[in-house]
Amino acid sequence: MPDVWQPPVPPEQVIHTGAGWYRLAGFVRAALALNVLVYAVDMIGSWWAAGKLGDWLDDPRTVSLSDAQRIDTLNQATASAEVLLLLVTGVLFTCWIYQAYNRPLAERSALALGRGWAIGGWLIPFANFVLPYRVVQGVHRATARPARPDSRLIICWWAAWVVLSLGSSWSRVAGPDTATVEGRELIRALRTVDLTSSILAVPAVVAGVLSAVVVTQLTARVRDVAEAPPPVISN
Repeated sequence: MPDVWQPPVPPEQVIHTGAGWYRLAGFVRAALALNVLVYAVDMIGSWWAAGKLGDWLDDPRTVSLSDAQRIDTLNQATASAEVLLLLVTGVLFTCWIYQAYNRPLAERSALALGRGWAIGGWLIPFANFVLPYRVVQGVHRATARPARPDSRLIICWWAAWVVLSLGSSWSRVAGPDTATVEGRELIRALRTVDLTSSILAVPAVVAGVLSAVVVTQLTARVRDVAEAPPPVISN
């Protein structure tokens, strides 16, 4: 009698309980703190630069070469630091939430999406405005039985991130082109760029602070699940 085909059995979920994931959460929080610091400097520095450029528009006699050099150095330094920190923090955060799927969770059926979406969700245009949020919200829900309701903290964090992403995209598309103007028009364009940068730094700071709180809260809740005593089964 020929063998009857059987569907493959999916591999059993491997649960990790080591301390490495908690250390990773600490690195994520440290990177987020640096992000908040840099964006706070950007917010204050860009506002100062916009004010100085506005003064030059009102009275060209107040133009200072040393101030112009400070503004240029400030803009280049903050922009470079923001890009570098965004990449580092993004990698750390993605590794942290990806590995959360292999930690002890109270209600795995509450996970909204599979583990792979913790990485792939960031890579799909437009869908990346929804999928990472669902991944994080799913891990949050899975830290209790019955599943927790959606977290307002995570909603606020994601709203700040979406505002920042949309604002940054708009500024790149609709912002002035400083390479095609000169004189007073150049100063006016640079002032607009610095004002925009200062305004966008606000949701960036908010998103960074809320991200750190989300990481801290989720890590603590997963730890609570891991350290909870096993349920007592009565006869």
